[in-house]
Amino acid sequence: MTAQINESMSEEAQARINQRIQDRAIRQKELEERRAEENKNKYVKLEDGQTIVLKFEVEKDAPRKEFANKFGGTSKKTFYPVIDPNTGEDKVFSANDQTAEVIDTFLNKRHIMLEIKRKGVKTDTQYIVTPA
Repeated sequence: MTAQINESMSEEAQARINQRIQDRAIRQKELEERRAEENKNKYVKLEDGQTIVLKFEVEKDAPRKEFANKFGGTSKKTFYPVIDPNTGEDKVFSANDQTAEVIDTFLNKRHIMLEIKRKGVKTDTQYIVTPA
């Protein structure tokens, strides 16, 4: 079956179609901006040398995800639900396998308040985890 083309379309009909297309694009952009803002506030972000104390919510699942990294390989991260005790806000702390292993060791020993210090920049970053 071939597609049928209507060569005669009123300007009003064309304007309605174009308006729907524009409205959809605007809604999509607003949704993407809202999601970006929610994600920006959702994750714990530390600068080099910064230290934070977090309460890990051990009763909630900490999903582990694998995704493509910018170097062409794959990275695995664990996403821990946490509470910032200073603000009471629910946040997410993402950790690579090495940091997650340390966190899980402390959580297994029932230490749920952990101090996390970031050392380094970009790909040369370490997180030092200790009980708070």
